[in-house]
Amino acid sequence: TSETTTSIVVTPTTATTYTVTGTDANGCTNTDDITINVNPLPDVNINGNTILCLGESTTLTAFGGDTYLWNTSETTTSIVVTPTTATTYTVEGTNANGCTNTDDITINVNPLPNIAISGTSSICIGNSANLTASGGDTYVWSTAETTTSIVVTPTTATTYTVTGTDANGCTNTATISVTVNPQPVATVFANDSSFCSGTSVTLTAGGGTTYTWVPAQGLSNPNISNPVASPAVGTTTYSVIVANGSCSDTTNI
Repeated sequence: TSETTTSIVVTPTTATTYTVTGTDANGCTNTDDITINVNPLPDVNINGNTILCLGESTTLTAFGGDTYLWNTSETTTSIVVTPTTATTYTVEGTNANGCTNTDDITINVNPLPNIAISGTSSICIGNSANLTASGGDTYVWSTAETTTSIVVTPTTATTYTVTGTDANGCTNTATISVTVNPQPVATVFANDSSFCSGTSVTLTAGGGTTYTWVPAQGLSNPNISNPVASPAVGTTTYSVIVANGSCSDTTNI
């Protein structure tokens, strides 16, 4: 290398012999040499999924070395990771000669689709509800249907689930409960259907949970089951709408 220092730094890429000639104070010389063998670096690589949906895990497996050290501090050949954001994992592999090399892999994480269901959540028995999913590209309902919208006719309170999948293949679910209300049968009576002007009569309706009387004039309260009626002289017909949730029936007196 033509260097004249006591020490030199060398970086051979193949097996190389270095020779030094030493001269003492008397001008006498002698030589020595050393051969440095160069071992190849291990070809370290990582296998694993590079795209995940939020909440998913993947197994990363290193090969090309004899022992490994991950940037997660794990020393196994394979590790299981569950990143929540884009993350780079690095492994250092060492071969039998003690030579090391590294490789890395970046895993991107796609968000889950925001799946929702819109539609009627309360129906009368015998009626149907239209349910529509949104937020995905394809859907699978708990009824096994795969359309965006479905029509259901439950006879009791029922919960429906849809699984939506987006363009990245990520899935999420949504549920909706449909309540089934019984159909009310309205009844009404009065303690007297004919009386003198200036007096009153109590009207009593039944068959539901809420009540609406028409007309409201001459009634103590048009929104209770048993209002007191003081109609004008003549004949007055009162109608009462009896309801259970969204279901109703009407009768007159």
